[in-house]
This record gives sequence, C-alpha cells and structure tokens, in this order.
Amino acid sequence: MGDEGSKKYLPSFWHDDVAMQGYMSVIKARAVNPIDHDRKIKFWENLIAKSCEAEGNAIISVDLLKKRFRRGDQIPASLNIVLEHLER
Repeated sequence: MGDEGSKKYLPSFWHDDVAMQGYMSVIKARAVNPIDHDRKIKFWENLIAKSCEAEGNAIISVDLLKKRFRRGDQIPASLNIVLEHLER
C-alpha cells in the first residue's frame, strides 16, 4: 500500500483539512440532504474504484479501506454506508 505520497489515486485536495472535513465525517441520511449525500457517496465510490485499480486488488472490506484512506489520525466515518450503497 505504501504511504500517502505514493497513492496517486488520492485527490489533489487530500491533505487539505478544510476540504476533506466533510468527506471524513458521517454521511447524513439522504432524506436530510440528498445533494450532499449523493456527492459524498459518489466521491467515495470513485475513490474506492480508483484505489482498487491502482492497488491491483478489487477485494475490499471496511477495515482495509479504513487503512487505505486514513489521514493522519482521521479515519473516514462512513465507509460502511458507502459499501452498503455499493452492494445494492
């Protein structure tokens, strides 16, 4: 997996705490804010797909993705929601 610097699939704003704050937090129910919900789901779906391609491994789990997308001491809070969405 390597360090974050070698993860070319990460977005250019990955190290921007302000830009990433919303993506790292819990995704609220779609009924609360459908536009924001869909934007965050799409972000993580795309990032997961890019990371699987780059890592050469399409087998994923919440634990693996938590390690892959860790930002310092931050772990994405909604990966389980994103994976549930992908299973549909």
